[in-house]
Amino acid sequence: MQISLKRALIVGGVAVVVLTGGYVLWGRADSMPQAIAAHAPHTQGRTDVAPVPSKQHRAAARTGPQPPNPQVFRRVGPKAYEIAGNRERRPPGDALEYMRVMKQRSDAGDADASYLMELTVRECRNLIKHDPVASFDFLRNAGMTPDPASLVNDERRLGECASLVAAPAFYHGAWLARAASQGSIEAKLLYAADPENVIGPPSEWLANPESLVRWRESAMRHLHDAAATGSLDAVSHLSSAYDKGRITAYDGVNAYAYALAAAKANPAHMPARSLQELQAKLSPAQREAARERATQVYADCCIADQ
Repeated sequence: MQISLKRALIVGGVAVVVLTGGYVLWGRADSMPQAIAAHAPHTQGRTDVAPVPSKQHRAAARTGPQPPNPQVFRRVGPKAYEIAGNRERRPPGDALEYMRVMKQRSDAGDADASYLMELTVRECRNLIKHDPVASFDFLRNAGMTPDPASLVNDERRLGECASLVAAPAFYHGAWLARAASQGSIEAKLLYAADPENVIGPPSEWLANPESLVRWRESAMRHLHDAAATGSLDAVSHLSSAYDKGRITAYDGVNAYAYALAAAKANPAHMPARSLQELQAKLSPAQREAARERATQVYADCCIADQ
């Protein structure tokens, strides 16, 4: 087989930056990245304080974006919805040309187009990082039978990425932050789960702590805004954020309250064991405060506006 396109890109000097990066998308709040725990300093807070989202957060329930296409989101109540599927892959063709078309829509304020641009860049980075030929050989050497058609398809898509990788303005654009600011629910969730995409690798966080503070503030704002539109994924992520103390100060009352609200809307979002663990951290008075807070959270996220 001819030399892989990944190797050709590396020789050309256009893939060096990509090889140092990586990303993960977590669809559930209880799978927040361990990298955050290892590198982001924990904050301390009181468990008897349950701050209420700002008026802007609650107003998002009326003025914020509605759930995107039904191929990705599924309604689970009069207002609440959750991620239920995967987006279709970028259509065949040159990735840079696709990005240029999407950018016209993005510049006009289309959050979905901005998010699709982010996904396109991530796909190309992933293809370069995980060389299709090397992956194929690994599976074959391990005694498995990889699908040759899959290898051909991945090699084709990798070739389509060459022009994009060579266009820094597109390849390194802050498309995730733009999509989140424009109102993409998927982007808001990913923004809060992937600080490396926004502020760089953890090795740089101590040298630039202000950027970490700004990311945390923006991440919490995006999660609250998404929750206000009915996103149960955002509600679950908020429970995790308050419980882990990585994005915001630890707040056991809010952690349990958001978990209760998510479970009421759809028990699949918060297993009984998780609820028990959160409850066990609280005093009887705090548990009662959390239940009262959960009533308001549920009303804000999951009950249709009158």
